[in-house]
Amino acid sequence: MPNAAMFFQKNHLSLPKYVKNRIWNWIFNNLLLKYAG
Repeated sequence: MPNAAMFFQKNHLSLPKYVKNRIWNWIFNNLLLKYAG
């Protein structure tokens, strides 16, 4: 899991900002639905 996180972060830096924002919004929304729903 730590390796996957590092891999994700390393590749994440090369993505355009709007792509990063969309990915994080998607993750955030899913976390809200999962834990708040």
